[in-house]
Amino acid sequence: MGFLFVKILMISIALTFIAFGASIGSAVATTIGFGLGSAVGFYTVWRCMAAPQANWSICALHGGATLASYFGGALFTIITFGMDEIIQSGYTTHSGPELIFLASLLVALYSIILVAFGLYENRYWNREFENLPQVPPTRNTAIFLLVLLASIQAFYLLSGQVTVQGFKVGPGGEVPIVASLVSGLSMPILGVCGYVIGDKEKRYGMALFILCIVLVPIETAWAFSFGRRALLYSFVAFFGAFLWSRETKVISVRFLVLLVVVGVAMYYLSNFFVAIRLQAGLSHVDVQQKTLLQNFGGASALMDEGKREVLMAHFKNLQTRFFILGYLGDLIGGTRADSPLLGLAAVSAVVKVLPRLIFPWKVQFNQEIGSDEDLVNPQFGLQIFDAPGSVLVSAYADFLWLGVLIYPFIILSMGIVMSRLVRFARDRLMKVYIMAFGLIMFLAAEESLSAYLVGIRSLMILVVGMFLWRLFLSQRRTW
Repeated sequence: MGFLFVKILMISIALTFIAFGASIGSAVATTIGFGLGSAVGFYTVWRCMAAPQANWSICALHGGATLASYFGGALFTIITFGMDEIIQSGYTTHSGPELIFLASLLVALYSIILVAFGLYENRYWNREFENLPQVPPTRNTAIFLLVLLASIQAFYLLSGQVTVQGFKVGPGGEVPIVASLVSGLSMPILGVCGYVIGDKEKRYGMALFILCIVLVPIETAWAFSFGRRALLYSFVAFFGAFLWSRETKVISVRFLVLLVVVGVAMYYLSNFFVAIRLQAGLSHVDVQQKTLLQNFGGASALMDEGKREVLMAHFKNLQTRFFILGYLGDLIGGTRADSPLLGLAAVSAVVKVLPRLIFPWKVQFNQEIGSDEDLVNPQFGLQIFDAPGSVLVSAYADFLWLGVLIYPFIILSMGIVMSRLVRFARDRLMKVYIMAFGLIMFLAAEESLSAYLVGIRSLMILVVGMFLWRLFLSQRRTW
């Protein structure tokens, strides 16, 4: 409760600076405001990872990540580009200083309400983290799952079915159900690797330790194929689980060395990602028409020939791509009396994760509704473009300002469901696996509600499969 009060106080101060800066056109005041707000967001996420027993909740994690993403992105853009320049560039449609403040206020309210809900949700998690060291560290289930998923990943990567920007889509813009399941279940593998590698006592044996070392580059390539954010969140899960594995919370030399190595790798791989896009534009060939190795080869050649051009393109991309607050301001600026979708965004997200066996008209529904931008943008007077959507965007599109109160109940429900799935797992590494899954999913502040629901669906399929397997083994012993 004390942290919630401090957070409200700090965010209030941040909003005061933003409002003052917007009213007099002061970039300095606006920068201070966004800096304070993003610092609060990052610290909220850090508390969840570094002291999970007392602070972990999906609500608090998502609230901190949303605040850090929106305010931190605006901070980076203002420092490197300037607010006036980005508005005049045409990147936003309606957003002026007043709308940027209103968007900031919307983000702040959403984050505060989520952290408040997290105080209640934490009671479902604290015992799980408290008992985690006492759970038997049986390895067979984890080793089997890691090897199985890594083998399927290698097949998809080598066969070209997954390359830069993820899987190739099927009919109706859908990723095949098996591919979607593998994609979802593969997310936490780097987290499990971080937990095993961070264990000082090597309680899981050298075989699993070496396996996790081998898996790190494979999982890095896999995460890279889904984009820079997927790679970043996977690395954060690696370090979060690394911290969970250590009985003392003192950051070790090994942790700092890993942090530097991963930071350097993230920097170079981000440049590679931009180089791949540039190379695709020069050759007029879609990146998904090539395998990951072919894309790497073209990017390497481009990096050798024009590294400066790649770096400048990367920097320019970050300036505009990070300014996700501008899109939220555009929605607020385009609001009319008939704007609210009144839950249609949430309903479309649910339909997108239903199997066609349950909803046979799913393809037709998806084609009619289209993407989130197809649904939301025309309703708020915006052209259809690849916008930086999020659960917060859906909340506003559905219920305007009331959405920041309604949608946190959805996030809270997801957090409680995930805590129950963790409780069901009897293996320590499987518990870590599900926790790392939640960490990656809800760090992704720019993901749609359907992406979160797909993740929950994948976890439930896995847990049901584990239950049936245990039931099969118990029945077999009685034969």
